[in-house]
Amino acid sequence: MAHDLPPVLLIGCGRMGGALAKAMVSERHVLAFDPQADLPDGVERVDSLARGNLPDALTVILAVKPQTFKTMPADLAGLAGEGRLFLSIMAGVTLAQMSHVFGSAA
Repeated sequence: MAHDLPPVLLIGCGRMGGALAKAMVSERHVLAFDPQADLPDGVERVDSLARGNLPDALTVILAVKPQTFKTMPADLAGLAGEGRLFLSIMAGVTLAQMSHVFGSAA
């Protein structure tokens, strides 16, 4: 199975994130940062969001509950940078709130 597209990192792999992971795993390398989730087959668990542990070109999907996002900023701040695309499926979290966490690099 060829993965020509950049890998996807799901922050949260519960019901919504898990459904996205299942849909993408046949076409992309899918990573997930969610210490409590049972990951779908083919999804690789990531235990650390440290920049050196992840590929440079990466699509990051924020799939956590809004109240969880507000407790994670220290973990997320290092993800921003060149070659990274961020998508959010979090209800009620504004772009301004995400920009505050990720800074001007995102």
